[in-house]
Amino acid sequence: MRLRSKVLAAALTLCATALPAMAQECGGDFESWKQGVAAEAKAAGVGAVGLDALEAATLDDKVLARDRAQGVFTQTFVEFSNRMISAYRLKQGAANMKKYADVFARADQQFGVQAPIIAAFWALETDFGAVQGDFHTLSALVTLSHDCRRPQLFRQQLVPLLELIDRGVLPVDVRGAWAGEIGQTQILPSDY
Repeated sequence: MRLRSKVLAAALTLCATALPAMAQECGGDFESWKQGVAAEAKAAGVGAVGLDALEAATLDDKVLARDRAQGVFTQTFVEFSNRMISAYRLKQGAANMKKYADVFARADQQFGVQAPIIAAFWALETDFGAVQGDFHTLSALVTLSHDCRRPQLFRQQLVPLLELIDRGVLPVDVRGAWAGEIGQTQILPSDY
């Protein structure tokens, strides 16, 4: 009986100490949650520029609306490809592969990724750079990380983005897609 009481007391203590750490993953009071992110970022070496950017980040209801409205996951590959592959994209892709042949050749040589694959992602993600998104990237990622729908995907992007901002690689007001992707091929900060 005494052993059972000790085990129960240890379990309750563990739960009580683990709850605040788990609460930092998502949800709860936004400012308290951001303080937890700031502590993590500071421990990772993010300086004043990155931490100030985080302090200014806000929740964006438009990001949540876009996240909830994603219909692409209900489509088959054929439905998706019929919607996304067009004569325009094929023609522009071929033209861009010629125009930037030296860049594509370097990418193939250095990374083993052939021009048609890169051009396909470039076309699909931003129409060859024409549509890169107009969402404030840090606020988008803060919103999606604080939201408890998919924090495991977005939370791991916050510190890398803050590091890029802090180092001056990206501006504080970097803009991109609603889900935090940036640049011509819409990559996430941890892949940057």
